[in-house]
Amino acid sequence: MPRDLFRLTYAVEMSAADSAVAEVKLGGEIIHDMPDQWKFSREDKSAANFDKAIKDVRANGATKLLLRINSPGGVVTEAVAMRTILASAGFDEINIKIEGMCASSATIISTLPGAHVAIAEGSLFMIHNPTGGVRGNAREIESYAQSLHKIEKNTRDFYAKRSGQTEDQIKLWMDATTWFSADEVVQYGFADEILK
Repeated sequence: MPRDLFRLTYAVEMSAADSAVAEVKLGGEIIHDMPDQWKFSREDKSAANFDKAIKDVRANGATKLLLRINSPGGVVTEAVAMRTILASAGFDEINIKIEGMCASSATIISTLPGAHVAIAEGSLFMIHNPTGGVRGNAREIESYAQSLHKIEKNTRDFYAKRSGQTEDQIKLWMDATTWFSADEVVQYGFADEILK
């Protein structure tokens, strides 16, 4: 049976008398919710899958979370939902560890306010403008373009708040589809430290 990289490895570490640390790994693409048999890869996960994992570790008494990310991204709205799930989960502490790749919509999750973000040496971090496709008449296509602009603006806001960079600078990076090294991710404020 293939190993599910979004496994729930609820390993309790007693760093204090009443604090349990849960570990969840997000690998594969971020997708819309669908039955497992329809997924291209078992590693691909939706916000519904993520919500279940987070609720499970909270129900088992976890007060701290280590979220490990190695994802090329995927559906923006699902990533925003995952970020919101984390923000409202009630953990005392959330640590995010980027291991290999955090690209596209996966980077939205790493902008969670209050989370400590570390990136492993050799990992990559990529931001770009949202993409998509639509068929229809001119009005429908224009409406879709407007929704992409709104998603782009929301994403810029997340990055600017996390990094302290100006929205103009973030826009330049997103327009260019920018890949950052681990050193650059820390230098520009997207992460707090490099894991050697």
